[in-house]
Amino acid sequence: MFALLSVAIAASVHFGIVGGPDFREALAVEEIPLSLNPLIGDQDPAVRDVGQLLYRSLVHLDGTGYPRPDLAQSYNISSDGLHYAFTLRPGQRWSTGAMITSADVAATVAFVQTTPAVDHGLALALQGVKVSLTADTV
Repeated sequence: MFALLSVAIAASVHFGIVGGPDFREALAVEEIPLSLNPLIGDQDPAVRDVGQLLYRSLVHLDGTGYPRPDLAQSYNISSDGLHYAFTLRPGQRWSTGAMITSADVAATVAFVQTTPAVDHGLALALQGVKVSLTADTV
């Protein structure tokens, strides 16, 4: 009797008769993204949502909307607001184990500026941006 009851409850949860966890609620969009690269497919809401979950940035916005360092250890903005300097946090690695370098940041900016199939809003924002590098600063 107990075994039969357990199987009935398990089947009910599996088929949605009795509530069980619905992990789809964690996704903002219930679509399969066209790409996992947030720099491609800027018109696909699934790409944007997944990209924000998978990728980090030099800075991120905190709960009050103020930028805080993420991959960057620190950042400075010149008094005229035209020059930004990001010092990378040491020891950051790609999923392959390779170190994240200032050259990787420069390559990302170059990709956005030269590829026609990128996030057009970001490409417009980075239009005319020049990147200079030192060992750990962009």
